[in-house]
Amino acid sequence: MVETPEYERDDVEYNDMLLMVVGDEPITGQVVVRNAAGVIVESVGYFHGIKHGSSREFYDNGVRKSVIEFQAGVPQGTGMAWWQSGALKAEVLYDGGDVVSAREWDPAGNERAVTKRDPIQG
Repeated sequence: MVETPEYERDDVEYNDMLLMVVGDEPITGQVVVRNAAGVIVESVGYFHGIKHGSSREFYDNGVRKSVIEFQAGVPQGTGMAWWQSGALKAEVLYDGGDVVSAREWDPAGNERAVTKRDPIQG
């Protein structure tokens, strides 16, 4: 099994073509952001410098915050977000980057909206 390279966010940047790079080379792997305690609070997949694969966010305590799958730079499939308690906050269905449908819940678990607005990415 081939291990996916991991890059710290401070070690990479976007170039003029909006590709994530290290030096002049587009990256393939995961870019991570850590909080002051060293806990990963964001992990984003890239393939040849373009967002591809899982994009995951976590609260400072390590509880998952959101997960979105990307294909060639656009969200695809079902994205999910959670409250810090771990309760479901939002579910978004993407098709080629477009929001097909979105559902939201309050912290108590009551469904509060069905919309085409993206409650995960804003």
